[in-house]
Amino acid sequence: MRDTYPGFVAESWVGLLAPARTPPEIIARLNAETAKALGQPETKARFAELGLEAAGGTSAQFDQLIRSEIERWGKVIRAQKITLE
Repeated sequence: MRDTYPGFVAESWVGLLAPARTPPEIIARLNAETAKALGQPETKARFAELGLEAAGGTSAQFDQLIRSEIERWGKVIRAQKITLE
């Protein structure tokens, strides 16, 4: 890809989402419990076996990641005139 598109970078990520009006205390609890699970040695080891790396954060950080990905890939889609078939 880099030969055709210099500077091309694509990363895969996975995250947990909740319905829009989920109370903040529920979001905080889900985030804390998820971070706890991702921090366990067994989880880290299994992720490493799969070539994955856990990167936790706040819901605000995840929101920013999603927004930046929408913006970035939106530019690519518009520039390349990509459409659904």
